[in-house]
Amino acid sequence: MAVLRSFSKDTLLYGVGNAIKKFIGFLLLPFYSKAISPEEYGIVETIGSFTMLLTIFISFQIVDAGSRYYYDAKSKDEKGVILFTVFVICLLSIIPCMVISFFSGNISQLIFNSTKYTDVIVVSIMAIPLTIINDEQSWIYRYKRLPMKFNVYIIARSLLNISFGVLLVLYLKKSILGIQLASFLSTLIVVIFSLVWFARHEYTFTFSKTWALKMFKFSAPLIFSVLLSWAFTLLDRFLLLDYKSSYDVGIYSIGSAFARPISVLNMAIGMSFYPFFMSLYEKDISEGHIETKEKLNKIWDLYLLISLSLCGLLSVFGTNIISFVTTPEYLPGASVIPVLIISGIVRQSIDIVAIGLFLKEKTIHYTWLVGISTVVSILLNILLIPKYGYLGAAITNLISTAVYFAICYIMSQKYFHVSRNFLKPAIYLFLISSISFLIPFFEVYRHYDFHIGYKSIAFIGILIVPFLLRIVSISYCISVYKSIFKRA
Repeated sequence: MAVLRSFSKDTLLYGVGNAIKKFIGFLLLPFYSKAISPEEYGIVETIGSFTMLLTIFISFQIVDAGSRYYYDAKSKDEKGVILFTVFVICLLSIIPCMVISFFSGNISQLIFNSTKYTDVIVVSIMAIPLTIINDEQSWIYRYKRLPMKFNVYIIARSLLNISFGVLLVLYLKKSILGIQLASFLSTLIVVIFSLVWFARHEYTFTFSKTWALKMFKFSAPLIFSVLLSWAFTLLDRFLLLDYKSSYDVGIYSIGSAFARPISVLNMAIGMSFYPFFMSLYEKDISEGHIETKEKLNKIWDLYLLISLSLCGLLSVFGTNIISFVTTPEYLPGASVIPVLIISGIVRQSIDIVAIGLFLKEKTIHYTWLVGISTVVSILLNILLIPKYGYLGAAITNLISTAVYFAICYIMSQKYFHVSRNFLKPAIYLFLISSISFLIPFFEVYRHYDFHIGYKSIAFIGILIVPFLLRIVSISYCISVYKSIFKRA
């Protein structure tokens, strides 16, 4: 339980920081939704998807590679060499971004059939190096197991973002350009502050070609897998724009925005899980690492309990939340919230139950694994988006993620076999998914107004299901709670 306590506390601390960050960003939604239309919101999201695509190539996934080899370093100086080598590579990303920015007018014409958004795209592209360095900076706090400093860092960026957002969008009326400038300026300030205040003390200011080549070798296969991941998670924005309109992109994106609490939980799990797992695995002397495998099963059960309860809360009361925060124009986005949340749960479950590929450094498999899922995603998007619009895109996201989960799990088991019983989790997932989807579906598409009392009863039922199915026990939840919050 001591190990679980450590993992849970790290997860909780990272989760609190990211929750505050998301909440601060969430505060912008009421302002932005009144300042810009769903069509304009869709344009913001489309540009964001495009810059994320560029980031995949430009970053070369070097931060992820650094996270893999940091723990292989035998001394503090060697760790500092790895950190500085990653920083230098991140800094060099400025060069390709400057080149690409010269073609912003052509990019705007290609995506939107207009050069109207040239300035917005210039700012977005030049923000890419800052985004990469920001990721590198945040990773250092995680390497050092400093969740409190990490929280200060990300919350400061969020506060600056909302401050610049209010100034530029609401007062100066800069609309979409103001949103991008707010992100650029807030990231620039916190990156400079972090470098001066903290990171420079962790660097050795020695660039290592040896470590650089090793990290490039590790990250090269990841680029293609991440690229394919982008294709089957974000390509739907472009297909929606092509087959439908920026309005559909905006509605889909607002649903995605209200589904972000699951990404907060997933980010907290992701930040603490790999260091926790590697530490647990290296210390486990049991035959076949049986103790590690048992703890993985318990962690997944606990994750399903928390994540599916969150899914039920956000989905059942989705229309109420969107009506309170935004304008009626955005209300249809409630229908995609449960689908996107379940997709996020399945995606995070891959990291927990399919750990073998990462553990055995078989990252090359991610390329073809994601490739299969991407093909499924593209085909389903082409089939479903013309007929069902944003809802078809959400369903495609879920199906393609489920396919990726299945093949990742099968491959992972070959390298690190963990015995699991999927029957109860599958029933649990099906029941919660059904309740979470049907309520907003009838409200949006059948205009049925569910009383808040009935919704509350449905949510209570969602909370009871995992205990009836014995996914977890009340005593286990109490023991986890006491372990996390008991005094040292």
